Amino acid sequence: MASRVVVSGDGREVQWVQAGRCVRRFVYAERVVDAGFVTFEKVNHCFVVVRRRAAHVYYLDSGDSVTACFPFPIRKAFWYRHGLVLEAADRGDADADAGVGVDGDADTDVGGEYRFITFTDPVAPFGRLSFASAGGKGKLAAHLRDSEMLLIPRDASHSVTVLYNKCENQLYFYFTRVLSSSSSQVSSAGAGAGTNAGTTVNNHTETNNATLRRALSNSRRTTSTNGTLDMMLGNIEKMDPSINNKRSVSATLDRMSNSNPASASLEFGQHQMQPEQPQLQAHQPILAKDISLIEISRMELPAYTHKQDIDLKCIALRFKQQEAVLIFDQSTKFAKLWLIDMIPDVVESISFKVYGDSPPNLIKLANIDVANPIDTVLEQPEADVQGTFILKFQDARTDSFAIYNPFLNLLSPMFISERATQQVSETEDTFPQDSIQLQLEKITFYPRTQLTKLCFQALSWICPDYIHYSLLMLWQYTLNSFQEPVATLTNQNDILKEFHTLTYILRNLFFSIANEDVPDDICNMPLYQGLLDKGITEINLLLPKIVMGLQLIREELSLNILCRKELELLNEFLLGAVHTMDWPQSWKTYYQNNAFEAKDGGMTSATVGGNFFAQPLDEPPSILKSLYSITEGSEIALTPFIGFSGLVDCQEDIDLMITPRCFKVLRLYELIHAPGFVSMYILEILTRLDIGNKEINTYPLGIMTPVRKILQKVENGILQPDIHMNLSLVSRPDIERPIKLMTKKRFVSNERDKEVTLLRPTLSGSAFYGKNLKRRPPKDVYSLVTDVVKDTMSADGYSGSTNGELLAISSNEAVNSVSIKQNTELIFPHDQRFKHVLSLLESATPSRIQFYTAETEYSRILPKKKIFGKIIALRTLTSGVGRAAVNYSTEQPITSEKWHIEDLNYVTIFPDGSKLITPIEEFNKDVLHWGEFHNGVASALKISKNTRGINGSWIALNKPAVLNATHGGFLLGLGLNGHLKDLEEWHIYNYLSPKETLTSIGLLLGMSASAKGTQNHKLIKVLAVHVVALLPEGSSDLNINIRVQIAGLIGMGLLYLRCHSRKLTLSLLPELKSYIKVGDDMVADEGYRMSVGIAIGLNNLAAPNIQDFPNGDEDSFDDSGTFGSKSNEQKMLLSDHQGIQQNNAFDTELVQELLDIIIKTYDKEMPWIPENAQIGALLALTFMLLKSNNSAISSKIRVEIPKPSHNAYCRPEIFLHREWAYYMIEWDSIRVDIGFLLDGINADSLQDMNSTFLPIYYTIAGRALSMGVRYASTGNITARNSILLILDKFLPLYHYPGRSNSVDFQLTIKGITVIVNVLLVSLGMIMCATGDIEVLRRAKYLHETVTGKNSDLYKKRKTSDNTDNNVEESGTDYSISGVEPILEEVPDLEGQTNEADEADEFFDPSAKFDQDLDNENHYGKYIATNMTLGFLFLGSGQFALKTSDPESVAYLILSVLPVFMRPYPLQELKHFWCMAIEPRCLVVKDVITEKPINGVQVEVTLHSGELLKFKSPCLLPDIQTIAKLSLRMNRYFPLEFTFNNDFPVDEFFKMGLVIFIQPKDENYDEEPTEEDIGLSLIRKIDELGVRDDESDVVNFSKNLFDSLGIRDITMLELKKTLNDNIGSAKTFQDYDLEMLCSDRNVGDIVDYQNELWKFKHSTQ
Repeated sequence: MASRVVVSGDGREVQWVQAGRCVRRFVYAERVVDAGFVTFEKVNHCFVVVRRRAAHVYYLDSGDSVTACFPFPIRKAFWYRHGLVLEAADRGDADADAGVGVDGDADTDVGGEYRFITFTDPVAPFGRLSFASAGGKGKLAAHLRDSEMLLIPRDASHSVTVLYNKCENQLYFYFTRVLSSSSSQVSSAGAGAGTNAGTTVNNHTETNNATLRRALSNSRRTTSTNGTLDMMLGNIEKMDPSINNKRSVSATLDRMSNSNPASASLEFGQHQMQPEQPQLQAHQPILAKDISLIEISRMELPAYTHKQDIDLKCIALRFKQQEAVLIFDQSTKFAKLWLIDMIPDVVESISFKVYGDSPPNLIKLANIDVANPIDTVLEQPEADVQGTFILKFQDARTDSFAIYNPFLNLLSPMFISERATQQVSETEDTFPQDSIQLQLEKITFYPRTQLTKLCFQALSWICPDYIHYSLLMLWQYTLNSFQEPVATLTNQNDILKEFHTLTYILRNLFFSIANEDVPDDICNMPLYQGLLDKGITEINLLLPKIVMGLQLIREELSLNILCRKELELLNEFLLGAVHTMDWPQSWKTYYQNNAFEAKDGGMTSATVGGNFFAQPLDEPPSILKSLYSITEGSEIALTPFIGFSGLVDCQEDIDLMITPRCFKVLRLYELIHAPGFVSMYILEILTRLDIGNKEINTYPLGIMTPVRKILQKVENGILQPDIHMNLSLVSRPDIERPIKLMTKKRFVSNERDKEVTLLRPTLSGSAFYGKNLKRRPPKDVYSLVTDVVKDTMSADGYSGSTNGELLAISSNEAVNSVSIKQNTELIFPHDQRFKHVLSLLESATPSRIQFYTAETEYSRILPKKKIFGKIIALRTLTSGVGRAAVNYSTEQPITSEKWHIEDLNYVTIFPDGSKLITPIEEFNKDVLHWGEFHNGVASALKISKNTRGINGSWIALNKPAVLNATHGGFLLGLGLNGHLKDLEEWHIYNYLSPKETLTSIGLLLGMSASAKGTQNHKLIKVLAVHVVALLPEGSSDLNINIRVQIAGLIGMGLLYLRCHSRKLTLSLLPELKSYIKVGDDMVADEGYRMSVGIAIGLNNLAAPNIQDFPNGDEDSFDDSGTFGSKSNEQKMLLSDHQGIQQNNAFDTELVQELLDIIIKTYDKEMPWIPENAQIGALLALTFMLLKSNNSAISSKIRVEIPKPSHNAYCRPEIFLHREWAYYMIEWDSIRVDIGFLLDGINADSLQDMNSTFLPIYYTIAGRALSMGVRYASTGNITARNSILLILDKFLPLYHYPGRSNSVDFQLTIKGITVIVNVLLVSLGMIMCATGDIEVLRRAKYLHETVTGKNSDLYKKRKTSDNTDNNVEESGTDYSISGVEPILEEVPDLEGQTNEADEADEFFDPSAKFDQDLDNENHYGKYIATNMTLGFLFLGSGQFALKTSDPESVAYLILSVLPVFMRPYPLQELKHFWCMAIEPRCLVVKDVITEKPINGVQVEVTLHSGELLKFKSPCLLPDIQTIAKLSLRMNRYFPLEFTFNNDFPVDEFFKMGLVIFIQPKDENYDEEPTEEDIGLSLIRKIDELGVRDDESDVVNFSKNLFDSLGIRDITMLELKKTLNDNIGSAKTFQDYDLEMLCSDRNVGDIVDYQNELWKFKHSTQ
């Protein structure tokens, strides 16, 4: 029973009733206008309760709710197909809110065209009704003010709206057109922030109407009640049976019940909603026209109906292209029918659309032609019975009902029953219902069983409308009045009752035509007599046609093995019918031979002679006989089959409605047996015919088996999926699964398998998935429950797994932290490299280190241990940089609990077991705080990106009592993963008000990263306050830390990412040359200027309008370092709304300004220090021209490599940045060979080592960094080896102390140190997530080895006697093969050892080390090694760096900025790589066992044509570059995916990077490989080794059959059975067996044996 909504008599309680049971109860203090289920234009499945001032909308799909307030009191609510139409209450209405108008004014009246508004979206402005009338606007407004709505179309099948004018006592009829959102016309007084403020309201709109429109738009306030609704509605999942149920009512009630679990209803309390006062705001959209009404007719009511309390009711009727409106006044019993013929040519004419003009005879009025007085009229509850309504007659003792069709003037017999008093439903949860409602619920108006319904559908096409509706009304009366013979069948099921009622009527028609006796109960009915009087001759001709139609339905049912009961009923009736009509013996024999039981239907005893009924054919049409005649092995002539369309002389579309199986099977067999048929066509044929697994499985064996055999042959040859094919038909779930994932369907369902005709549920398609599935062992209860859970998870984008199983990583939104952990061991299965790297990056436990010293005295060893402890503590402080990458997205926190961040541990354990604690007081505070900051970021990045519940409340729960650097880093990590999008303002204030520097940095950058590219106004204001350059002139000095200002600038660039805002660019450009206040001093801080360049570059990222420009030498800056002349500056101040030509001019001038900063030289020293602005300008230009290959500009950036004999004219590190910037622009010029790194460099000239060679070294480093970014995550071995070749030359010089104390030597060593760091990071990017052992060896060496002047690594021992005492042995082997030969190449630059080696006096080296703790940039070294280790195992080896879009490249560039020397600026950017990564680890699984398969050959073809080969699990290249993906492995079917527009690669991998492949069947016949032959020989040898010497027993019968050439014993028996029946009339079972024996249709031996058994036992 369908859901219905009941409103109590007092209007303050609403009940949702399901199957007679109240499943939900709503109680309100204010009267409810109406309630019901609504499908809005853009939101489906909603439950709406309309009150006078507000509407409560409950989303049944999601469980959410909103409350929409109305701008005025509502009198009525009408449902229509896109929502509701609301009618405003009259000002004089007794129930209206006294003295309250629309805008709060007591005198405001709602009238005119806004008396009726539409409610089409709960969170959008209201719509309005547009009236087309001959009168003027003022006359229309007056008319509408006095009118009330009686009717509006609820669905697309009706089109008439009725209004009643109380003053004129007239009804107005309107033709209704419902406009969609795309076609509605919207007038606007401003479209928001992006429109000009000068837009005005339509001139025709009066002032009060404009105010009303704004009130309507603005007074709608919606309040989300997500959390409350979860308790109130409990995520109701489509409880209406008309909707696809996901959860049973009982299950929902259990979840939603209150404290009393036995209660079936739930009191919601008093929902008292006070309407919010309208607030007028600018830029609000004025109401759209949702419904257009065209006046087509008027009708004046009789004068006696004109009174104050008139109770008019209108019911809409439709019958084919005619429409009618029933008008009934309950008080006066006035009734009238208004009818219109909706002729398409008239309705679509311009005059009708605009003016409502129609021909005079198009509209007419009619009375209800009944004899009994009418008490009331009711709508027909059954939609299938069109054009009818229910009449209730006046009777004091009984309830009398009848069904009336005004279009055919048909009145059904009366349904008379004893009057019942008001009753309470069975559960006593619903309101008392009157007898009318109770009686109507008991009446069956249309068949509910599919068999009878199908028969009536056939009758509707065979019979004229008058006869069809007469038969339907007779059936209704006979069934519901329990007349004979139905009264004797009340204890049987509905199929028998409904079908026997129909056959009872048809039998009486047979007898009436033949003048036989007919029972009085039906003979005396006026309807029955009228049917015979009007159409006796026509009925005589129709009855054979009806029997023929029922025969075709019988053939349809014979093609469904699940419809045996229905087939038996129909066969029984047809057997009696052909006997009664005295048709030829061939008809009688057909039904007798095919009868399941010996029944005659009660008609064989009476035979009508005289040729009353002529048979249409000599023999009944048989679908199986026709199909058999098509096959090659057929012994009969080709037998045509007449379809239902041929019977009723219609198009073939009717066949798909009445007999779809017959139609589709005939087409299938014709195509299969057509010349030139190829088996591979079968999938396309079945797909086009819409034949699915469920349908095939219910066909008779003779049809199903041949189709299955063809499909079995085809499935082995399918290589790649096709989204246009129904691949569920074959046993290839490996191909079917990705198709269903792409079409967002669950794997266990298939929409193509829906039955068209079906009378019963059918078998699952998995029963015919081939022999592969039979290899699965039976599942226990636990396994079954696990499968259900896995299927549920897969629908949400997750993949289930058993213990140790490799899980799929789908996308950033579907990455499962558990899967990442379980995948790691399978990705790195052969060694412990991953676990070892985790130990290297661990910071919460003491650090175990190597300690090598040439000293022998403890007093000398202890100070060295202290120094080593401090250096290792620096490594601990930077470990968060690498740990963040390795542990990325590996945790799923419980949002109700606090998140624990482990503290850094500064304890060092030496090889001899001694421990040393380094006090944090000995560290520079900046270094210490940045280390804690990185630790906080690493902790936050462990949290999975798809974690829900990370909101302001959870963040506040984890807020420490005193803000610190660790929590600041934690905020940045959350923001980088997008968890700070909805941080509340009061949380922001609480974090920023203490002015803790690193907390402010983390919060500002985190929020900006979460809202990147959005230009969020709230965040822009917050950031502008923290950047002095963006404050207005004359603002107070806020004393903002320079680091916070740097974070604010970068955050501003993120918010304006690719927005190309000129205003922001022009505001920041002067800052490249400005001074910034640090304390009391004004300094030219390079880090600040770099952040300015970053902000400008991100704002103009990949600028599209930059063109070539002339190579002018004119100055853009004057000598003072400010911008040029004022006119030039004004020329650059362009509006954001100017054209493309001006955009080009602006970008060109901006590029020129930046180039001047980079390349211009000055004769004298400039006060603004140009050298400190060059890197910032380079970053801005790099981002603007990223990957553009703009050689005109890039050539100006690139600097010529100076010869060693010439001094460079700029800082050496500038060469690195300019070379790097050049190749980031010239993206396609980057190569992977060693020649690229050494291009233009003469290696022979590098014979000495001093600072003059640094520009060359830095140039090489810039190229290596370009190579690292360009080939990130590619695993390119050539690129790796090229950089390794350079790195191994520099590595022995890393922190080499030497002897010389000259500044030049120290600068050279520091430069080489930076270069090694750059080379190492570049290698990490190239081999990202591969865990490459060669790169790991180098990074591990630098990470574990303490180098520099305080290390004895480079010192020579005094004697060889104390070798054993000089080296402290470690319990762990940390040696790396290949490192010692590298160190042996260290040159003795001065020809002697270090002075410290021969010093006799003792000194404490730790005393001076406190002053220059990091003079050798150990902190920068460990940033590089940690970042390299992190990249090598990014995301536990399952994520990759993305370089396909400019944004990702920009984030990667920011992460690897080569700032490895003090003061280490922009450390907060070291984690920006997490915005440039994506999961790319391909996992291959067995589709049967769902276990991972390692070692599958994976071939990837790129769009460039390059072919890459991997073995699973593997890291794929950039997804967007893949054109084809192929998988090959022995004993598995090959699989290929070719990506194109129909099969896009991004959609394919959107649901996960897991591919399933199917194992080949054991009997699959293919050419054996060498491996297969080898395995077979091994098995054969094993068999021979255990075989008994006894000879096998000779099988006599087998040898006998072999000698006679008989191979198939069952087929021989089958043919013999058929030969025995030759000469007798064949049944459909015979034809079924004949089809099995066809030469093409070779089935399974088991199927034949089963069929023979059934045949033998059915004939006994």
